[in-house]
Amino acid sequence: MKKIYSLALAASVAIGLNAQTFTQGEEAVILETYNVSKKLNGAKTPTDTAGWSSTNFLPSFAASSNQAINWGYTGGGKLFGVNISAAKFTKIAQGYTNFNASNLCIEEVLMWVVDKKPSGAGTSTQTVNVYNMAANQAHSYNGSSFVKDKTGPSGAALATQTITYNQLDTANLFTIVTFPTSAKVQGGDFALELDFTQAYNAGDTFGLIGDSQGDAAGLDYAFHYVSANVANGPGWYCTSHVFTANSQPLDNNVAMWAVLEYNCALSIGEEYDYINGMQLAQNYPNPASGITTIEYALQNASENVKLEIFDLTGKTIEKFEYASQAAGSYKVNVDTYNMPVGTYYFRLSANGKNITKKLMTVK
Repeated sequence: MKKIYSLALAASVAIGLNAQTFTQGEEAVILETYNVSKKLNGAKTPTDTAGWSSTNFLPSFAASSNQAINWGYTGGGKLFGVNISAAKFTKIAQGYTNFNASNLCIEEVLMWVVDKKPSGAGTSTQTVNVYNMAANQAHSYNGSSFVKDKTGPSGAALATQTITYNQLDTANLFTIVTFPTSAKVQGGDFALELDFTQAYNAGDTFGLIGDSQGDAAGLDYAFHYVSANVANGPGWYCTSHVFTANSQPLDNNVAMWAVLEYNCALSIGEEYDYINGMQLAQNYPNPASGITTIEYALQNASENVKLEIFDLTGKTIEKFEYASQAAGSYKVNVDTYNMPVGTYYFRLSANGKNITKKLMTVK
């Protein structure tokens, strides 16, 4: 059965939020503010992702404010990263609703990393994981105490990848983390987690960007893992019930997004779900050294259909445009012979929505 979510309901929840800082008097503080709309149109945006521009998932990053924030912590360090709180925050996570209860494969995670500063050689490693979400896995604050009553990351990791401190990319918009095997999400909500315990212990400071206060509309799908100095033990705590800014619940999201491997079968013979009214198959052959074929399908008659191939800088290499196309399946042949060896993306757009996959070239 498909799940149905109400955006109006999600927005109304914000009224009832409570928050309690673990260390009295310490709050989230704004260090820098970025205009998200400029970043979305910039050349460094590599792909469409859950929570970034896809309409099938909630929350949508910076949906209300169109601003992203470099959040600090008055106690020292980064709110969404390494700080010196006695509560010992060692992991953060961002959850996503899966409106259509679609079966998904997550092949990459994108993170917006800021202000990396190693304590020495910067040899710590960080782990990126994907988890299912389940009820009663995260703590909220009810006005007098913390209660484990919220949906949160649950069970064993569906996929994991370790990256070094030096791989945290602050020069480009995204740090791209690719899983050896895609995480298979079978119809439910999911969470992306960054475990920076090693960096915390080594004093290697860095943080992730968040969006503005109130952008989460009370969804409570951003989380901090508390490792110490909390009465009811280590575990996941809803960020908006732990941190405040100007004495109000933070109520925002972490800059972590899932890159979806569209048309990824979870079992032999399983039908693919349409995402944004489209299906986009992996090009074949891939890697490509000459002609490669891209197949896609439209669930309904669509306007302004466009298939683009672009490089990691955002430069368009090739474009196929159609004023309109009927519902059905289509096939496009692309000549990659003169394309330098490397990684590219191809994006299918229709009716103002899009999905993206990755293409590799070899000689």
